[in-house]
Amino acid sequence: MMVDYLKKIEDKEAEFYSLFGRMDKDKGLYFLKPFVLKDRQGREVPRVENLTLNDPRYFADRIISILNGAEMQRVVEGDLSDKETSLIENWLRDIYWAIDDRLLKRGIPGLFPFQVEQICLRGFVGARCLLRTEGERFIPDVLPVDMRYLIYDLTENGLSWAAYKTQRTKEQISREYGYKMRGGSAEVLDFWDERYERVFIDRKQRREQEHNLGYVPFVIGKSTSGSMLQDSDAFQHSGESLFSSLRGICEDMNKFSTVLNTLTMMSFRQGLQFKGEQGALAPKPDIPPYGEDFIIPIGLQEQYLPMPVSDIRNASRLLYSILEQRFQRGGLSAIDYGNLTFPMSAVAIRGFTALRKAILIPRVKALRNLYRELSYMMKRQYVEGGIKTKLGEEGKKREYSARDLDKECYIDIDFVMKSPEEDIAKVSVAAAFRPFESMDTIRRDILKLPDPSAEENKRLIEMSEGVSPYILLYRIGKALVEAGRDEEAKIIANQLGITLEQLEAGEIEAKPEKVEEKAPPSMLPLLASERGAKGGIMRQGRPTEEISPEEEE
Repeated sequence: MMVDYLKKIEDKEAEFYSLFGRMDKDKGLYFLKPFVLKDRQGREVPRVENLTLNDPRYFADRIISILNGAEMQRVVEGDLSDKETSLIENWLRDIYWAIDDRLLKRGIPGLFPFQVEQICLRGFVGARCLLRTEGERFIPDVLPVDMRYLIYDLTENGLSWAAYKTQRTKEQISREYGYKMRGGSAEVLDFWDERYERVFIDRKQRREQEHNLGYVPFVIGKSTSGSMLQDSDAFQHSGESLFSSLRGICEDMNKFSTVLNTLTMMSFRQGLQFKGEQGALAPKPDIPPYGEDFIIPIGLQEQYLPMPVSDIRNASRLLYSILEQRFQRGGLSAIDYGNLTFPMSAVAIRGFTALRKAILIPRVKALRNLYRELSYMMKRQYVEGGIKTKLGEEGKKREYSARDLDKECYIDIDFVMKSPEEDIAKVSVAAAFRPFESMDTIRRDILKLPDPSAEENKRLIEMSEGVSPYILLYRIGKALVEAGRDEEAKIIANQLGITLEQLEAGEIEAKPEKVEEKAPPSMLPLLASERGAKGGIMRQGRPTEEISPEEEE
């Protein structure tokens, strides 16, 4: 029996309908879709000065910017030597560089920026992975997908199939699929299962080819923010975007801003009451009393009075202030917007940034899971494809073979956000933990450095100058030689007890001198209460000015 794949896709797409509707609404918030005030019947209210606030866009841009500033931390562990784990970590860095380089040529800023926008606005992330070689050419084909247009089916073993829907131009279709079509563009459905890729153009199958992978070459993840209930409508509330708690508030803020804006504009042509002896039976003036230098005669017992709208204006202001407070509770703190005007302690800064973390953590976890699964899939395809190629930036390329990577290991990918205020707080907390925890734990868990092992090696290299003055002299001498300042280099060589030729050849013998390492000072007070009223450091609740020399000893 022949499978109707289009029907299969359409039936599944119906299940995604409510989720896609939510994504479309979030896109409207992000792109500041013009607000239109409507009545209960959904009809546009006439003669209204509609106003659209930029709060949702500013909030989303700020979160996206913070996430884009994150640094990737790659950790490979297992029953392997340091050299073997370092090689796989270097391969991960270089393969992701090659992927970004390929995407840049296609007009995509990079894999990570694409996924950051997806996890923030869609709440889902995904990518197709097809590492392969064509002749001598290696193709790091990792394509990020817009989850608004990916339909897929999950089983207990993962993806059963996935179909990516895109709108392609006539030239793109001809170049990629070799199909000559009429018209300027067409919808392309790229359907993948565990064995085949099938391409549908204009709702007709135009290609079918076997990929021989044995699995669907897609990785998918979603934000942990959202519902995991099992109600019939729960799917649309899973994998929530940044606007999960702000959708209704944003609309109401636009509504009451529109009311205030309309009342303000009406003050130039405000509705008036005409007070006269005839009361409600008095005829209306033929010409409204508006305009510059406008004069209209009225009787002694007659006058124009403004319509009483002050209560409406005051109520709108109060409601708007309530909505704005709720928006801030679901948004970012003053530190993140750069509005803080007074100094704070390290612990206070970490407390304020907790709000940001509540927003970022579900998105970072989704990105982490996606990159981890993608890394495993890329490693598998690289090994099974028997690939051997050079990877990395120009001038820094290294060769990696399938044999180098054919080792069982655990791959962990994490993303560390950078913030000057929080960095200072982290350093202060790290200094306080120094007597109680190892530097390796501090680097990984408190400072969250992108490559803790590499930083340790750099630190040991720098410390060597303090351990042995000969190392410092040797490095100075080598720098002078490279700069062509041989006469000065001879002076350094004499101090080392060697000739200039020996210095250039790296022939040196020296005995190390041991020096003690000093713990770094705290950059910020750990707690606000550490400083007394006069600015002294607190010792057991008292400023240093009140501590006697005997107590100090």
